[in-house]
Amino acid sequence: MLLVLLMTLTDKREKNMRTIYKYQLKTQPCTYRTEAVLMPNDAKILHVGAQGDEMFVWAEVDTERSVIGFEFEVFGTGHEMYEDMGVERNHIGSLMMHDGDLVFHVYHRIN
Repeated sequence: MLLVLLMTLTDKREKNMRTIYKYQLKTQPCTYRTEAVLMPNDAKILHVGAQGDEMFVWAEVDTERSVIGFEFEVFGTGHEMYEDMGVERNHIGSLMMHDGDLVFHVYHRIN
């Protein structure tokens, strides 16, 4: 009886497996940009960082979910942040690129 219960729980867990994926953002040196990245609709954004000269966002996802566009905004240090009417943002993180010559601040647009 216990073995059957454990097998059932294991089967359910394997079907709804969550995985950490990384998604690349464009790394053009600029003062401001927005970018939509396709991710499963329940993605939990974990981190933003650089690998080499590339910018990435890491997210915990269920790969069985349908995908939607997650919109990100990237601002350079010292550059104006645009205040759009009704836009909410969550700061994901800041990162240095090109040996610290460029510092970017990445936000996830909520609406």
